[in-house]
Amino acid sequence: MKIYKLFILIIALIVGCNEQNNKNIELKDSNSTIINSENIPDLIKNLPIGISVINEPDTIYAELNNKPESKYIWRHTTIIKALYNNLRIIEFGAYNFKNDEWKLGNYTKKPFTTEDFDKWYCKKGNGIITFDFCKSGKINKGEEYIDPSNYSIRNDSLVNRNGLWYYIGIDSAGNKFMGYGKYVTVNKLKN
Repeated sequence: MKIYKLFILIIALIVGCNEQNNKNIELKDSNSTIINSENIPDLIKNLPIGISVINEPDTIYAELNNKPESKYIWRHTTIIKALYNNLRIIEFGAYNFKNDEWKLGNYTKKPFTTEDFDKWYCKKGNGIITFDFCKSGKINKGEEYIDPSNYSIRNDSLVNRNGLWYYIGIDSAGNKFMGYGKYVTVNKLKN
């Protein structure tokens, strides 16, 4: 009986340690600041998660931009999906973690709007982008929506950066939900 209790205690200890480790996934920015899953911008911190956000890739290498506003660009694709209810996206954008704080990274210096969402996001069905662009920010539960030409940073220097794309949606009852997807930019050119 004592061996059985000892075995259960060891299993509980292992599971508890794994859960704690999974809860604090760490990324390090260029200043070696630890970012964990509980360190997100205050804007979304207290909203329930109701949107899945995936950045592909989530580790992004620079490309030459060939435009006058910046020498380098970090391109990726962002896919979102409403998890529980149909939603209307009312706000979204990028945050970058710099000098131990989250800073809005949108080129407009303000959050993107429903109208911006409608211009950039379209449905993705069966792995195919339909180019059926969103209307009024509406996304249906379980369907994927994609911005195939997204980017996280444009800069004249190669930089490492931790960031995230966030989305805030509202359901038909007026409840707000959020989702975010983290990414890391690498200070090297894509091969």
